[in-house]
Amino acid sequence: MLTHLRRNVVAYLALFVALGGTSYAVTSLPKDSVTAKQIKSGAVRSAEVKDGSLTAGDFQAGQLPVGPQGPKGETGAVGPTYAGQGVGGTNPPATPANASTLITTLALPRAGQVFTYGHAAVTVGCTAGTTVGVGLYLDGTPVPGTGRVIPTSGATVEMAGLTATVPAGSHQLVLGYACTSGDDTGGFIGEIGGGGILLGS
Repeated sequence: MLTHLRRNVVAYLALFVALGGTSYAVTSLPKDSVTAKQIKSGAVRSAEVKDGSLTAGDFQAGQLPVGPQGPKGETGAVGPTYAGQGVGGTNPPATPANASTLITTLALPRAGQVFTYGHAAVTVGCTAGTTVGVGLYLDGTPVPGTGRVIPTSGATVEMAGLTATVPAGSHQLVLGYACTSGDDTGGFIGEIGGGGILLGS
């Protein structure tokens, strides 16, 4: 009998494998051999995730709780004050002493509001020796917000403002000025330029 077993050990081993099937157990996997493709959806739960291993980038917007608002910061230092060439954002003089310096002619294809802008170097004489109010005028009407108050001697001024709705056609954009007190004794306007942009009806 012993001799028989020795002679047929290979045959008996093959029979054992055949009867037991071809299944086998894997005790270890190679590194990086499991990918997202092999993981069933929903199979990884909180218990399988190591605490502290996830970062904010692993969560969608709104999934993480929002912390309390921090305390208000201290007020910053006051910034420097610059000496400008006039006070902006006002209306030009309603009745300028001179409003004939043509900046440009605007040809509007349709009615609408016009964003106007202009710049000029202004030197004006005033009998009272005071400042000068300048601004933009469209067809003789002051453009709101373009008023500036400047010194009488050689000040460069920048102006911009929005008109009311104006009709289609040709319109003249001019610069006008008037002394804030006293009478105008004559002036010089140089480096003048500007234009307008039709915003629509």
